[in-house]
Amino acid sequence: MQKNIVFITDDNYCQHAAVMLESLLQTNGECQFVFYCLSFSLKLGNKEKLSAISNKGSKIIFIEIKDDLGFLKKLETGADIKQWNPIMYLKCFMHLLLPISVDRLLFLDVDMVINHDIGELYKIDLKENIIAGVEDWKYSYLHKRRIGLDENGNYINSGVMIIDVTKWRDLEEKYRMSDFLLANKDIIINDQDALALYFKDKIAYIDQRWNVTSYWFEKKPRILDKYLGQLDDIRRNPYIIHFCEPIKPWFKECRHPYAYLYKKYLRLTPWSNYLYPTCGSHFGKPAWRFLVKQWLNDIGLRNDDWAMVKV
Repeated sequence: MQKNIVFITDDNYCQHAAVMLESLLQTNGECQFVFYCLSFSLKLGNKEKLSAISNKGSKIIFIEIKDDLGFLKKLETGADIKQWNPIMYLKCFMHLLLPISVDRLLFLDVDMVINHDIGELYKIDLKENIIAGVEDWKYSYLHKRRIGLDENGNYINSGVMIIDVTKWRDLEEKYRMSDFLLANKDIIINDQDALALYFKDKIAYIDQRWNVTSYWFEKKPRILDKYLGQLDDIRRNPYIIHFCEPIKPWFKECRHPYAYLYKKYLRLTPWSNYLYPTCGSHFGKPAWRFLVKQWLNDIGLRNDDWAMVKV
């Protein structure tokens, strides 16, 4: 059975999408995939490079959305949509953009590396739910409070999602996503807010190891206390590694313990000759200050909560 994989990218992130795809193919043997790439527009050269990344029986389909800014400009009059790239709001319209034959999908952000067979994840039983993902970080309660979601409501990290597209389309007939976003534009500031509210009571949680964010590798992990008992196990065996820290593995200053996997898979892509640039700064300070502080943490002379640990 072919598995539907959806991702979103622009020209700036095509290289990172290639790494994610390559890692998925390398860790999933002969599994056949249909990759759906959603974008506003991509250069022909980048499409050709992404198309070159496939195994036997897999294919990539590009879906470009025209006239995108008209709707997003309406949302800009509400909450601060500019803190996130507007392209990520395409997550909210996947059910309308994909062919009607797609009834289930796995959505993956492109700033990640797949480190495990995703077969088990893809076929997970959603029961009566429409969407499933990993419970978000330690401070997600603040997001819930801001959007008026009950503290017991489910709020996921939208980087990895299993979605029943058929049920989503049924819900669309009752309440259009575009109407929902406009009605809530004053409180929603990113796609995760939108998904948490729109799919309220229809969201399931999955094992944390399916979306292991950078917060897991900090000296003082910004994860929920209930998951601390799994810390060592998940650090050693993450199924999907999500590079969500400011200094990504495509910068030479990155000190994420699994940055080497990004480099490993990059060498297998058409971007293999990539020269790692400096990130320039870290939260407004010169990048060299970050490196010095990280080194001092490594040798035990500092104890910063945010410092990356070794695995």
